[in-house]
Amino acid sequence: MSLFKFVPILLLTALASFPALGESNDKTLADKLRMLPPEEWVYQGLAVLDMAQTMSALDDKCGCYKESNLFLGKNPSDLELVAWTAATGVLHGYITYKLIENDYPDWVIKTWTYTSIVVRAGVVYHNFSVGVKF
Repeated sequence: MSLFKFVPILLLTALASFPALGESNDKTLADKLRMLPPEEWVYQGLAVLDMAQTMSALDDKCGCYKESNLFLGKNPSDLELVAWTAATGVLHGYITYKLIENDYPDWVIKTWTYTSIVVRAGVVYHNFSVGVKF
């Protein structure tokens, strides 16, 4: 898989992580993005890494890898993977933003973000452990 194939995917996923685009309030998109904690961006990065691993695995000539996400099926297209990653990235970013905007306690926000990071990192680690390469 060419490195250039990842550039539009990374850009699209980064754009997809912008929460609450359609809401009308006094905050600009830049204000909303500044409200997100660094942990949100760690999660988004791991999501992109997982997507890239999946694309690489499904393109492997051995044909021995299958997607295990039930929502995507065993052999999703690159477009389906990008769309899924973008949609789940937007949802995750939106939830994180709403927790912050609604003044939830810091421990709730940290629990949400750290749990998400641990789960996503576990998926990335599993991919590496079964031999998925870039």
